[in-house]
Formats: sequence, C-alpha cells, structure tokens
Amino acid sequence: EDPGSRAPAPADVSSDNPLQATEDSGWGEYFRTAEVRDTIALDLERLHPGDEFYSAPDVQQALLNLLLVWSLENPRLGYRQGMHELASLVFSQRAKDAMSRDPGGHRWGHSPAAPSMGATADDVAGLENAPELSASHVEHDAYAMFAALMGADRDERRALRRVRMASFFEDPPGKGAKSGVQTACDRVYARLEKIDPALRRHLDEVGIEPQLFLLRWLRVLFSREFHLHDAMVIWDAVIATNDPNDDPNDEAMRPLSGGDEPSSQTLDSIDYANPGAMDFIESFAVAMLLFVRSDVLALDDFGSCLRRLQKFPPCEDVAALVERARTASFGKVDADGWIPKPHPAPASSAAVDPENPLGDDRRQPAAADSRDRQPPGHSPTAGGLGSRANDFLAKASTAGGAARDRASALIGRAKVRAADVMGKLKSDGDDARGNGTSNAGVMFDVGLGEPFGSSAQPELPGVEGSKGLEGSKGLEGSKGLEGSK
Repeated sequence: EDPGSRAPAPADVSSDNPLQATEDSGWGEYFRTAEVRDTIALDLERLHPGDEFYSAPDVQQALLNLLLVWSLENPRLGYRQGMHELASLVFSQRAKDAMSRDPGGHRWGHSPAAPSMGATADDVAGLENAPELSASHVEHDAYAMFAALMGADRDERRALRRVRMASFFEDPPGKGAKSGVQTACDRVYARLEKIDPALRRHLDEVGIEPQLFLLRWLRVLFSREFHLHDAMVIWDAVIATNDPNDDPNDEAMRPLSGGDEPSSQTLDSIDYANPGAMDFIESFAVAMLLFVRSDVLALDDFGSCLRRLQKFPPCEDVAALVERARTASFGKVDADGWIPKPHPAPASSAAVDPENPLGDDRRQPAAADSRDRQPPGHSPTAGGLGSRANDFLAKASTAGGAARDRASALIGRAKVRAADVMGKLKSDGDDARGNGTSNAGVMFDVGLGEPFGSSAQPELPGVEGSKGLEGSKGLEGSKGLEGSK
C-alpha cells in the first residue's frame, strides 16, 4: 500500500518524505515490507525446482501472500529462510484436498492468478458460502495451518509437547544463552548418547558438531532429506504426537515473562516418560543417525563423515524410521535390536583365518566396541541382520570353507591310494630280484616326498641309463621287467 494514499498530505511534507524516510514513518515501514517481499519472492523462485505445481503463478502468488502476512503478524521473528519450504508443503496438501473435494473449483497450479486476488463483493459472498475444503479456501486454510505449525504466537519455550517450529528460527533469548535450535541439537546428541554411546563417541572423535547437519534437518522438518511423500508421512507422525491441550496452569508450561531467562535445566532436560511433539522431532533425528550408523562408523575423517550426514541416502521404508523414533523418544531400543551387531566369523576347520593367515598368536586386540567390526552400508530397517551384501558374503565364505574341506579330503584319499599302488609295485620288484631277476633300473616315487631310490624322478622299466621315454637308448637288449627272464 502506498503510504501517501492513507491520508491527506500533512502540513509538514518533510515528516513523510520517501527520500527522508525514518523507521517510524509510513515510508520506512513501506520500504521494509517491500524488502521482505522481495526476499520471499526470490526464495519462492528457487522452491522445489522442476516441480510445475510450485512454479505456477497462482501458487507462487498465494505463498507470497501467506509468508508476507505471517511475517508482518510476527515482527519479533519475521521471515527467515526455510519457512517457505514449510509453507509450500502445507499449501500443497491443502490444495490436494481441494482437488478431491471440490473438483469444480479453482485448479491450483493451472491458473494465472489466485482466486482471492481482486475479489468483488460477489466473490466474498461466494467464499462465505463455499463448501468445506473448497478450492477457494486453500490460501486461507494454508495460512492458518502454517501459523499453527510455527506457533510463533506462543512464548512457551518450555513446552515441548506442542509443535513449535518457530523455535528453530529464533535468536538466543539473551546474552550467553543458546538459541532454540542449538538447544535442540544438543538434546539430539544427548538422546544419541543414551541409545548408542559408540556412535556418539565416534562423532565426537571425528569432530562433527550437531548443528553442522541438524540445522537443515530440523528447520525444514526433514523435507529435504526425504521424498515429499515420505516427508508427509513424517509430518503426520509429528502432528499425531502434538498435544494442543496442555494445561496452561502447569508450571512447566508457563510462558516466560519478559525478564525471565530460560534455565539450562528447563531447556536441556529430557522427559522420556512423557514425550511430546518436539521430543519426537529430536528422536526422529536420532533414528536417522542410526540409519546411517555403519556408514558413519566406517569413516574416520571429518569431511567424509560430514558429507554422509549432509547427503542422506534413500530410505525404502520411512514408516520403520517413524516407529523407531517413537521408541527412541522414550529412551529405549526396540526388541528387534535395530542397532546392528557385527557378523560372527564363519566356523570352518580347514579355512584359513583371514585375520591370522600365519596361524600364530599375533592377533590384534579386541575392539572396544562394535564399530571396528561393523561392515559399511546402511543399517537394516527391521531385524538388525546387516545388509544383503554382508549376508551374501558371509554365506559365500561358509560355502568356500566347505569346498576347501572337500578338496582336502579328496587329495588325502588320492595320496593314500597312490602310496598303496606304488608300494605294491615295489613289493613285486623285490620278489623279482629274489628270483634272480635283475631290476636295478627301477626306482619309485610315491609322491609323498620320500623316493624309494636314488632319484626323485622315476625311471621307466626297460630303459637303461636315462629317465623318461625321450632319452632312452631303445628297448632292444634292455633288461627291464618286460624282458626279464
């Protein structure tokens, strides 16, 4: 709105001069609003690139109106980057409801302008008489839903049972105090320490501070880490744990007065017995960390570990993460043992130990925890049995050990049979020499490393002074087994 159109020009024109605008003047407010509007519009242009719904003119205009009005209604916080992503998902869900309930209404995402722009008296009457979940009410309902999600109209920083996304965008309440999102990051690490101390210890050793990856996870409520459909499943779980009927007389839920400073005990304490919506959000972050547990434990440098956390891998079953987050919100691990354990080495009598191929006692000391044994890959979503690749390798190793056992047995039997045959031939030769038959040129090697003659290479019967067929002097006149008398 042009400030000059609000009232007749004042007697002193300099007091309302756009070229000399002050903070308290109408022009000063106008310029601040225009700056916020331009910032929101710039963020909306880059919203979900490639999705035609969010780039449609009517959707862009409606989201711009929604975010601008909300920032003006909440000047203490105002607009912060990331709020447009939260508002976009709220708006899209409400628009989908309108498409199914009001097929003849406005087609959001396919029109050049929102239906409420330039409304006449007849349009206002039509809005009032529109059916429930009408397409004409999408912009209004989306604003109310977004305001409830942010919760900026409540100053209940102590209440963790209600959804209050504004706490992730607020500045620290005082000098030396932590912001809401920093406190939430610390609480996530505290929950991880209770559930998986080994993973928490590894993150500390590598030097990964929680805010390096949790800021984005929390501020956009995990919508960047998952497909939009999966993100809505997570949001449903968050809203399901929301308790809008907290007792206002409860001392723990009392709004802070202007001079109160939040104590560390109030902000950092975790109630595992009665978790709320914000507790579930923090617990879901813990479930996400456990999902990439084996990947993180396999990385020992800061850069690789941080990249793994900032680029979350695809998840096939987000519902399993939701259930684990519910369990983790109570400070427990479910009965299926979804923190994976290392695979035991396959038992094989003939197989060579890959960690001790020399067969000596120079073994490495046992690992302090399971992270030294944990194979890389994602932790399972159900039974904690490891990835399919690890299961396949374990089975292949077992099969290989059995094959080596069978091969060793066959070789042993072959050597025994060869020894029996060659022993019988030697016995026949001794009998022939006892009968006066010369057989001095015959030598035997049973293949066991102990020849029965002066050479390990056997000479053929009937071949004098040579070894093998190629070096023989012929068979005529020779004294061999075939020519012996």
